[in-house]
Amino acid sequence: MNNKLKLLIRGNQINWNQVFYFTEVATYGSIKEAASRLDIKPPTLSEHISQLEKSLNVILFQRQHRKITLTKDGLRLFQHARQMFELGQRMIDVVSPLSLGDYPVSVGLIPSFSLRLTFRIISEFIKASRGVNVKFHNTIYEELEKGLAQSNFDFGFSDRPSEQKDIASQLIFSSPIEFYVTPRLADQPLRKLLEEYPILIYNSELGKEGVVERFFEKTNLQPKSTISSDYPSLLFELCQRGQGVGIFSSYQIKGDKLAKVQTATDLVPPKAELYALWSKTSENSKSVRTLIQVMKRTRQLEMEQHPIDPSL
Repeated sequence: MNNKLKLLIRGNQINWNQVFYFTEVATYGSIKEAASRLDIKPPTLSEHISQLEKSLNVILFQRQHRKITLTKDGLRLFQHARQMFELGQRMIDVVSPLSLGDYPVSVGLIPSFSLRLTFRIISEFIKASRGVNVKFHNTIYEELEKGLAQSNFDFGFSDRPSEQKDIASQLIFSSPIEFYVTPRLADQPLRKLLEEYPILIYNSELGKEGVVERFFEKTNLQPKSTISSDYPSLLFELCQRGQGVGIFSSYQIKGDKLAKVQTATDLVPPKAELYALWSKTSENSKSVRTLIQVMKRTRQLEMEQHPIDPSL
């Protein structure tokens, strides 16, 4: 590579406005549409794209009459540049009240017994955000904390709070996890049911011991076998068909025709808890402020039906 080309591709020689213009053209697939949104003239925008191609020594678009498509080099640049500008918008949103436009909100989800409530909060968040783009990621606890710390996630939901001092945790919901069966089996005691039927457990985190597993360790109850799944609908189906004993939170079984199993009075069931987590440095961001407002409204409604344990 000659010295002249090295100079052209040095980071401090790149016109980053032109890279942003490129992402707008790639997003809308049209010089005319992108120019309108950028409030510049199409010939001016076309010249900026040509200058960027010359600086990078690559062809970014294939041009055929009025139609343009990304080349392989253009597609690679677009994928990385879009992520870079989304991260930049998120960064400015954290420190400034100025709106720079909507960037996709990234949400980390850890499977939990309160997944239905999580979905309800997400639905209300989308409604309150008025058409914002949202990306959801199924994750594990360590990845969620890391993603929040590195601003890869705007916020997330987990079955336990964070122990990191720079991550905020807010309890949304707490409810006992109880045993459920199809109504025709409801008159049988729990111990007998567990001797004949498998326990149906929702995976809170793959490869990790959850509240259900710890519960059985502390009691003399020994299930015949265990069926675990990442899909709660599968467990509900098996439970309704009389093929297992489900262990769900009361919020999970809303609308499902299941009967609660009566347990011994000295048997203290485990609890299902749902927490919202976000980086404390992001508390000023629009996404987190909207989330907090939505949680407050949802929490008020939920407390009417599922009071949170006052000891928490």
